[in-house]
Amino acid sequence: VVSDVYLASQETASLLDSLFARGQWAKERNGVVAKLSEGQLILKQARHPLLDQNKVVANNYTMVSPITMILITGPNTGGKTVGLKTIGTSVYLTHCGIPVLCDEAQVPFVDRVFVDIGDKQSIQQSLSTFSSHIQSLKIVIDEASANSLVLLDELGVGTDPLEGESLAQAILETLHQRKVMTVATTHYNQLKLFAKQ
Repeated sequence: VVSDVYLASQETASLLDSLFARGQWAKERNGVVAKLSEGQLILKQARHPLLDQNKVVANNYTMVSPITMILITGPNTGGKTVGLKTIGTSVYLTHCGIPVLCDEAQVPFVDRVFVDIGDKQSIQQSLSTFSSHIQSLKIVIDEASANSLVLLDELGVGTDPLEGESLAQAILETLHQRKVMTVATTHYNQLKLFAKQ
């Protein structure tokens, strides 16, 4: 019985230590506690937490109904993937009860986060760069819902540019029709036109 009291005290002390550590971390980096919202993403002056906070470029990201998609374009080394990861990390941190590095933040509650970032090719599994992306995208198309967040980096890469561009547009159109919250990066001009429409 006495051990139960000690275990309960240890659990409480651990929880308080975690909460104070999160608060201290946010205070040192000018972070905020994001508000959970209904299908609305607003990140003002968002910064990726793993980058040097004295050098990182802060950006604003807004996805408010009826908008359900953000398409980030730009040159190589232009920060597209960092922007994508900043959004994903902010949503994930909020769901873990950890402050985010923004001046102001509203984050939607999501049931799942789907991510296709980087090259997952595998010689052992006979997966090329393109086939590994296709495998990930199939899961996204099969399982993502209007309550999910999808993060896609360089959608359609690893194959002929015209084929990749067409495939990427078809995937984005499908996600858009289903109202799946999607953030994607691209070099493709056709997708830039798609985003404008």
